[in-house]
Amino acid sequence: MKILRKAEKYNFELRHISLLFMMIIVFEVVVFFVIKDSLGAFLNNTQDWYRRYSSDRIANSTANSFEMLIETIRLDAEVTANERKKMIQKFDVLMNQQLVEDDIIEVCLFFYYNKEFFIIDDGEVLFENFIERSGNISPPMNEYGKAKSFFNLVKNEILTNEIPKTVVDSNQVFHSFIPFVPEGEFSGIIYIQSKPNFSELEGEFLANYDLMSFALSILILLGLLVVYNISSRIVKQKNKTQEELYEQKQKLLEERIKHEKEFIFTKRIYHANHKSERIMGFIQEDLAKVEGNDELSERISKYTSFISRVVYDMKWYEPPINTIRNPYYRTNVNDVIRFLVDHVFQRLTVETEAIKFKVELDPNFPVIGINEFVIWEILEPLIQNSLSHNSERNIEITITTEHNVAAGKSIIWVQDNGVGIKSDLLEKDADGVKMIFHENIKRENEFGDHFGYGCFIAYNMAVKGCGWKIDVENLSQGGCRFILELN
Repeated sequence: MKILRKAEKYNFELRHISLLFMMIIVFEVVVFFVIKDSLGAFLNNTQDWYRRYSSDRIANSTANSFEMLIETIRLDAEVTANERKKMIQKFDVLMNQQLVEDDIIEVCLFFYYNKEFFIIDDGEVLFENFIERSGNISPPMNEYGKAKSFFNLVKNEILTNEIPKTVVDSNQVFHSFIPFVPEGEFSGIIYIQSKPNFSELEGEFLANYDLMSFALSILILLGLLVVYNISSRIVKQKNKTQEELYEQKQKLLEERIKHEKEFIFTKRIYHANHKSERIMGFIQEDLAKVEGNDELSERISKYTSFISRVVYDMKWYEPPINTIRNPYYRTNVNDVIRFLVDHVFQRLTVETEAIKFKVELDPNFPVIGINEFVIWEILEPLIQNSLSHNSERNIEITITTEHNVAAGKSIIWVQDNGVGIKSDLLEKDADGVKMIFHENIKRENEFGDHFGYGCFIAYNMAVKGCGWKIDVENLSQGGCRFILELN
């Protein structure tokens, strides 16, 4: 567990796994060749030992055969001509072993006679000197150059110790010299030149090893590929998760910074709220003292009250519900609409024909228990939306109120004959709320200006504050219509 916890501190990426995979493959190849070289060296050493052993065994066996054959013949009292011929044939067979044994190259006898060595490679000469003791030694049929050169190197040691001696030349040919002692009498040295051949056995062994190594390598490689595939998937998933985590942390950090900025800004607004409310109170007190123009005083009073309400809403993220809905409030919605149209949206420094308002108000529309300045905050951005997005064309805005007594519903429509709303803003989210009512949804007009926050405020105040329903749709003849359904 400690190792796993330590490993979690390090970020193993796919390139690390790939590098480790390549290192294991290289290591496997190196180990394969090292083992093969070691095996080859082992086989060579084993073959050298066995060649020497095999050569010594063949030489000893040949010398023993000669000695036993001579001792057997000497036991016979008389040897007939036929028996003599058979004995000579047996000697010839021993002398010509290279014709039978592939590993034996030459066989001869260094016959020790009158303190000199003579080479005998013929069965008849051997029979005459060992059985008949004629002393007639004919020259050998071959030169035996190598045999003579190696014999000169070892003869003194063999004469002194009477022990077998084997010499290996550069071609891995074995030159074996065995003391020839029939009936315990030193009579010469048997020479056998041999070269044991194990190439077929070695080739078969190495071929089987290569096959086994290949199969094992394939299995290891497949195992590594499976591990690599699994590891790469895990690393990719881990990296993907880390990236998503980093993105999430970045978003959270950005939101935190944003909220901290908003919190600081809110504290400044909260601090300014006390000052503005105090000054608004002074203005309303002075207006009460002004005589002679009640209409102007009332209009100014509404302006200041709306400003106070806006500043109050800025101070509270969620204003107390009793400051929005309260039986104490007796608001005439038609009066609020008339005031907005006449003294806010049509109060222009220069009269224009580009903007027209059409107001169709139902006189039976009921008085509601909603703060009139909250209604102002709801309707003002909806009307402003029609003006802001149709600034380069003549626009007619129609505001209608209707009270359906039978259905018990009161509805407010705000519609225009402008360009309408983009289709993507009319799409709904998972909660069924259209995108135009989302916070921070920006819309770009033809001059690059961005709008959209007002619709969020209107939705938030209408639905969450007043408990109304709000919707928007594009009209078939052009333009759009906001629908407020009051409860």
